[in-house]
Amino acid sequence: MELLGQLAGGIAHDFNNVLAAIQGNTELIINVTPETHPIQKNLTSISLAIKRSAEMVKQLLAFARKQPIQPKSIGLDLELERMRLILRKLIRENISLRWQLNCPETIVKLDPANFIQIVTNLCINARDAIDGQGSISLDTSIVTTESCEELQRFASNATGEYIRIRIADTGSGIPDHVRPHIFEPFFTTKGVGQGTGLGLSMVYGSVKQHDGYITCETEPGKGTKFNLFFPVVQESVGTREAPTLEARLAAPDKAGVLVVEDEPEILKIMCITLENAGFNVFSAENAEDAIELARQHAQEITLTVSDIILPGMNGVSMSEELQQLNPTMKFMFVSGYSADTLGKYGKLRDDINFISKPFSIINFLDMVYTILTSA
Repeated sequence: MELLGQLAGGIAHDFNNVLAAIQGNTELIINVTPETHPIQKNLTSISLAIKRSAEMVKQLLAFARKQPIQPKSIGLDLELERMRLILRKLIRENISLRWQLNCPETIVKLDPANFIQIVTNLCINARDAIDGQGSISLDTSIVTTESCEELQRFASNATGEYIRIRIADTGSGIPDHVRPHIFEPFFTTKGVGQGTGLGLSMVYGSVKQHDGYITCETEPGKGTKFNLFFPVVQESVGTREAPTLEARLAAPDKAGVLVVEDEPEILKIMCITLENAGFNVFSAENAEDAIELARQHAQEITLTVSDIILPGMNGVSMSEELQQLNPTMKFMFVSGYSADTLGKYGKLRDDINFISKPFSIINFLDMVYTILTSA
């Protein structure tokens, strides 16, 4: 399993770059093709296939604990409450969803997107385990290693307070011969084409990557309980609102954006996207060319969008050079590499502007607008 994780991390960069090129070009074509055109269905199918492929890479990286994450201080009960309506739509009407959140003031440090994936995967598995009527319950509570025997067994070195999220179902339970394998990648009891076997392995890897623990209690015919434990932190909640229409309109008119990317196809897609949005775009394929370009146009460049790993000087070191030329310049980083590779270039700060490849044009532009309109 460790070798599989290394393999996933090794192919992630090249595979994500290929997916980014396909996704970007597909979206550019979709944007200029009338909705009534027969080819729209084919383009939509391509787009969905790209998203599914990207999700599988993310799941493999999550299992291997190599997925790039950006933990933020969040109110866990509040985050769960926001998910409630979405989960309700994913669960059949004949299954009741019981919610008991008991930690309204508790803060944890998690990547919000990863946390949503974790809870959603567990709830969908619970749904699939219920044949006919039943219930899924989710509750939160505060525990310590001294007060929780289960945490003592699985986290002997843990100290301090943990928030426990318990997701329980009244389904069929997990057979004894299956239980030891539930977190293994590609292991699934579902029929061919009904599951990749990556759901629980992704959950396991993501929980571990956030310094958490996961346990399973199950009995055939009597349901299953998954317990998630995450350390409580003494920090304030980090918030970041999505850009509104007003914020987009407030973005500097014809703002200069420098794009630095060594993959020519992806460089072209980002430049076209920004030009179509009305930005004044500069481009370079390496850090040295970007710095030379910035010397000539330093005051015209408001934002630099750069791959982290470039031939020669890396994107992080380049940003430090560029900031000396223009102290007000803002930065946004992109990458298709795994977390352990990125770690060689320094730990990404919690507040860094980062987006993983492949990314949609909409998400890319949303982050650009957010950065340009932020203090």
